[in-house]
Amino acid sequence: MSSKLQLDVRVSRGTAPLYLCELCKPCTDSRLRSKSRGDFIIPRTRLRFTDRAFAVSAPSAWNSLPIDICDFSSEATFKKHLKTFLFRVTFN
Repeated sequence: MSSKLQLDVRVSRGTAPLYLCELCKPCTDSRLRSKSRGDFIIPRTRLRFTDRAFAVSAPSAWNSLPIDICDFSSEATFKKHLKTFLFRVTFN
């Protein structure tokens, strides 16, 4: 899960390769709260098997994070707080 989140950080900041940026589309509807949060659009799927694809699982993992973790400006700070968050979720 954390490698997908690290890629989402790069996608949201525009430093990821182009093919990954094309798979993760940011929410663009200005009326939605998710645009101000920086969420990605999760494509609809009909099969459970396709829910494991990067284009579906990476945006859903990013959107499930608390807003305070997603707002860090540096990638190192994001990774530090992500690791703490994942340890808390796992061991509590």
